Amino acid sequence: MFVPSRQYRVGGPSRYFDVTRSPLRGGAGEIIGVLCVWHDVTTFHTAVEELREAAERCRAMSEYSFEWEAWQDAQGRILYMSPSFSRITGYSTPEFLANPELISSIIHPDDRARYDEHRHATVIDCGAGAEPEMVFRVVRPDGEIRWIEHYCRGVFRGDGTFLGRRASNRDITETRRAEERLKASEQKFRLVFENSPLGKSMTTVDGHLEVNRAFCDLLGYSKEELANKSWRDITHPDDIVATEQAIAPLIAGTSTVARFEKRYLHSSGRVVWAEVVTALQRDSDGTPLFFITTVSDITGRRHEGSHLR
Repeated sequence: MFVPSRQYRVGGPSRYFDVTRSPLRGGAGEIIGVLCVWHDVTTFHTAVEELREAAERCRAMSEYSFEWEAWQDAQGRILYMSPSFSRITGYSTPEFLANPELISSIIHPDDRARYDEHRHATVIDCGAGAEPEMVFRVVRPDGEIRWIEHYCRGVFRGDGTFLGRRASNRDITETRRAEERLKASEQKFRLVFENSPLGKSMTTVDGHLEVNRAFCDLLGYSKEELANKSWRDITHPDDIVATEQAIAPLIAGTSTVARFEKRYLHSSGRVVWAEVVTALQRDSDGTPLFFITTVSDITGRRHEGSHLR
């Protein structure tokens, strides 16, 4: 009779043994003893435990990753999709396993050719030359479109054998939507800025100008000419200090809007009186970016006032 082996742990420093027991028989076949063979399997047991712990860490990293992780073998077959695949795409893992081409079918039609080309390239170049990054859209079952930022890189065995590609896909939909809202807001601002009947300028903190057509008409310069000038270049010399004093509270943060009158110099050399309303735009950290200024021509009003006096 042979007794299957079992593993034992002995006291002291942990050692593990694989013990095999078999009966010893006498000349008449009777059992006269038991032969026990002890094999020290501590090294093997430790390696198995380390492998199990490493696998558990890898599982935790992939299964609980907020990003959609994927594994593609050297032939281009997708072997693994993390649970975030379902959260992002709206399709379950069983649906994907039942239809391996599902991933291609849910790519937005406008992005599909580029995605298929990228996926094909990751196979034929054996991980060497395919573009590692791209952005594409997927269409969920309810029709919602999600933007995906995709990164992948080749995976190789120690001897250099190409094993496939590891991919990480991040849902950047909210970021894209925020960018689109910002772009729409900037377009609206630009439309109002460019088409205002009043002179408008955006002046950097070091004094350089970006102006609209009405501002150009007011002072007789082209946009290109004013782009090479600072506000001091077009301000009457006697009003430069007064202008600096008027905007100082904005820079100091003690005021949000400044309103004052000043004299500009027309390209012809004549004086243009203007009412100026300006505010300082800052970034999210509070650093000054530029002044947004509206300029109204009050030259006629100032002349009428001087005649009355």
